[in-house]
This record gives sequence, C-alpha cells and structure tokens, in this order.
Amino acid sequence: MKMWTKLPRVVLGKGLKGRILALPLAKNRGRARKMVGKTPIEKDFYKGKFRMIEYKNKIIIAVGVSGKSDARNFGALAWDAVNAFMGPVKFHLIPDFLPEEAVLEGALLSSYKFSRYFSKKKEEPWIVFHGSERARENALIKARATFIARDITNEPPNAVYPESLAEISQKLFEETNVEVEIHSYEWLKQNGFGGIVAVGKGSEKKPCMIVMKYLPRKSAKPVLLVGKGVTFDSGGIHLKPTGFIETMKTDMGGGAAVIGSIYGISKLGLRRNVVGIVPVVENMPSGEATKPGDVVKMFNKKTVEVWNTDAEGRLILADALAYGIKKFKPDAALDLATLTGACVIALGERVAGVMSRSGKLVEELHSAGKKVEEEIWELPMTGHYAEAIRSDVADVRNCAEKGYGGAIVAAKFLENFARGDWAHIDMAGPGNSKSSWLWHPKGGTGFGTRLVIEWVKSHSQ
Repeated sequence: MKMWTKLPRVVLGKGLKGRILALPLAKNRGRARKMVGKTPIEKDFYKGKFRMIEYKNKIIIAVGVSGKSDARNFGALAWDAVNAFMGPVKFHLIPDFLPEEAVLEGALLSSYKFSRYFSKKKEEPWIVFHGSERARENALIKARATFIARDITNEPPNAVYPESLAEISQKLFEETNVEVEIHSYEWLKQNGFGGIVAVGKGSEKKPCMIVMKYLPRKSAKPVLLVGKGVTFDSGGIHLKPTGFIETMKTDMGGGAAVIGSIYGISKLGLRRNVVGIVPVVENMPSGEATKPGDVVKMFNKKTVEVWNTDAEGRLILADALAYGIKKFKPDAALDLATLTGACVIALGERVAGVMSRSGKLVEELHSAGKKVEEEIWELPMTGHYAEAIRSDVADVRNCAEKGYGGAIVAAKFLENFARGDWAHIDMAGPGNSKSSWLWHPKGGTGFGTRLVIEWVKSHSQ
C-alpha cells in the first residue's frame, strides 16, 4: 500500500480570533449560548442538529448538544458542516464545556473518506483545535489507528490479499517497538493449522498468519487479540449469491481492527503486553478447495466436519486462538470478526455481539465500548447451543443445519479452541456499513479498534 488516508491538519489555537468558529450550543450554558442570548430554538435541535449564525463578523457553527455524551457527535457535525458548506477552509474547533479529546476524535473520524482510487482528490478543511497538546496527540493516534483499519478493510481484493497484507503489516510497524512475524503457508501446513489451510488452499493466493508482539513489560503475561482476516470471502464451494458477494472484501474487518489497535496501543505507549494474531486467507472455490463433508484436523488436534464452506471465519479463528493461547499463555484472549449474518439480524447494523464464559471480561469490554461509543451487547453462551454442532463423523461440526441462534452457535464452536478468560466479538453489523452514520463512513468502519485500545488502556494503569 503506497499511502494511508491522510488525517486533516490540526494545529492548536487559543482565544476566539478566528472567523469560523464551531461551538457546542446547550440550553443554558457555554460560550455559544452567551453569543446567541435567549434566542428560542426548537427542542429537537439538541438531538444532533447545527445552525450557522453570524456574530460580529464571525460565522458560528452552533451544534446542539444535551451534555458531555454528545462530544464526538459535536466534533463530527462541526466537521461535516464546514466540509459541506465552506470547503477547504480553516476553522476553529472549540470544545468549550465538552471533553476536548472526544470532540477532536469525532471530527477526525468524520473526516475519513477512502479516495485513493479517484483520479481527482477533494481538498478538505483544516482544524484549529482549542484544547491541550496531549488531547490533540491522543486523538490523532486513535484516529490514525482507526483509519488504518478502515483503509485495510476498504482496499480492493486485488490490492489486499494474504501476502500483500503481510507486507503492509511489516511496513506499518517498522518504526515502532512492535515485532512482526509472518508465518507462511508451508509453515502452517507443517505445524498442523488444519483450519487455516482448509479455508485458504482453494485460492492461488495462499494463506499466511501475521503475529504482532508489543511487549513493553518483559515479565508480564500479555493479552491476546485474534482477528479474522478473510481478504475476500466467495463462500468457497458454497458460493455466495449476487447481492452478498460484492462487499466480501470487507470480511477481514476484525483482523484490520487488531492491526489498527496494536498500532494505536504502541503509539500511545500503553504499559500492557499485547500479542495480536491475524490469520489471513482468501476463501475461493477451485479444484483444491475444501468440500462440504471434508474432515480437517485443527491445531489443537480436534477434528472438524466442514458442513458449510461459507462458515470459514470460525475455522481460521479457532486455529489462531488455540495457537496463541498455547504459545503466549495470555491473561485474557479476545477475538474479533465479521462472523455471522445472524448477529446482524439479532442486534442490527450498529451493535456488535459479545459472547464469553467470563462475566468480568464482558463487563470490561462493555465499559470500554461505552466510553468510545462502540456498542456491544452480550448474547448467552448456554450449553445447549453446542448440541447444534454435534457431528456424526468428527469431534465437532463447523455450523448447524439450521440458522437459529447462528451467532451463538459460532461462539460455541470457538469455545472448543479457547481456554481461560476469553471473549468473542461478532462485529458483522457495525464492521461494514451500507451508509454513513454519525462519524462512521460507508464501507469499512474500523469498528473495534478504539474499543480494544480503551480496553487495553484500562489494564495499563
């Protein structure tokens, strides 16, 4: 990848000397309220609307807010207003009474546009940020980490495939203290990664596995992050139909989030050991491809009957989880994947499902998600769901005959390959958006990147 999507220019500013000022407008507090006085404003204005007001030769972009929880939305709406109506101008972003880092984060995240393949590039605004240098740096790092995840997910499949993603990852971490190992297809075959090999062998572009190690505390156990890295998912022999296959370049959003989050964690200098593993495959039909009914032996020696070749993500996650837990003996393990349409049906397009045997881990992840406004919701892991993946010919089947409870059944499959504190996040809904919303763009959203950074940060004190 020759370039990453650029972040807007952000410089620090003080006072109100600028001509274009973006300010939060609350019912009875803040600088903007003093400027507009007691001007009556409709009630629903405080639910995410903006208004441009002329004030003493200045243009005030007043964004309605109800409280501190609207900080990112204020930043995003301020950016959108300037970008849409004023073009590539300088504007002053003034958090006022809102959390300053979140305000800038919202503006930066909303600025994202994957435009690498357009012949003409649009110039964009730049920001004079009225906050601290620390808030500026933190927001830029977290936005950059999210942009990395978005870019990887949005790249076309002829640009990002197993070998190229390995090269991209090595290049990305060259100037960091993250050690990157790439395990080849031959290494995976020789070391018993039957799930990854089974999914990836049908493609000319053979699979690999990316291992990223960020270890600032040499004697401490790490947390393990595993991300699904299916760079294109045709469904294999169970070929996906028209209307579903066209966006399958984004089926590696979980892997992209792991790469982006480790970048952010390292750049923020968090004092927590983290290991990230991304098994990378293309799932393609061919004469070499895995067939329905095949039985494969996984890294942990369990056997799996492949009932459906389109239930491939759990096969590669299972191998990577089992390997990572055995090799690195983590305190906790978390996997992220755009795994099942069933989770989208259950929770919609903006909320991810979380499944775990550890209530404490779920609570930690839920808390981190709320802080960064990446919503997750717990689904049950009751034992009877495992009955759906019993096999007559192997230890377990990779999916059920019927689609009921599909997201949970997938987690129950993964449970066969995890030990200790482990959680699974199914981000099929919010990982890839059909339209833009708030500060999330159409396409790959980078969901999970900031959630993971916040979760690791909470363990770094």
